[in-house]
Amino acid sequence: MAPTYNVASSYVLSVMPLFILMGMILFYSGLGKDLFDGADRWLGHVRGELAMTLFSMVYYI
Repeated sequence: MAPTYNVASSYVLSVMPLFILMGMILFYSGLGKDLFDGADRWLGHVRGELAMTLFSMVYYI
């Protein structure tokens, strides 16, 4: 019984559904696209803009 509880109470298994839920909310609400577009406008002139945009988006979320 103890190994089953240890697997079910694992931190990774509890975080994964919430991470997927957050991604779905960002996608269907359009907020993810708005955040990416804003970061692209902010860092669009910098060399390596895609990497910087992704980094800034992850940092602020």
